[in-house]
Amino acid sequence: MKADVDAAVAKAVEEAKVQFEAQAAAAAGNLAASVEPQVEEKTGTITGRVWFLSAPDGSIPANRVKLLPDGAQVTILGTETNELGDWYKVQYEGIDGYVVSSHVIAD
Repeated sequence: MKADVDAAVAKAVEEAKVQFEAQAAAAAGNLAASVEPQVEEKTGTITGRVWFLSAPDGSIPANRVKLLPDGAQVTILGTETNELGDWYKVQYEGIDGYVVSSHVIAD
């Protein structure tokens, strides 16, 4: 009889453990969703011709990805300031990079 009780207790403990893990996973998913930053996507228009850079430093030729044409549309992902000035981190044709902020009009 003791073996039957021990087996029933072990089964109940295992079922409770599975249920707890499922609830914990669901709670963790909800928490992750609630703390994920909500970023409002902004677009911008390039004014003039400007270098699209892999890093916010146009003085290094290796950072130059391509020359963007006047009127090009970009998605603004954020801003950055360094000793060289103010920059927008943008996405252009699916590629993330940087342009000097003075050449972008945020829509």
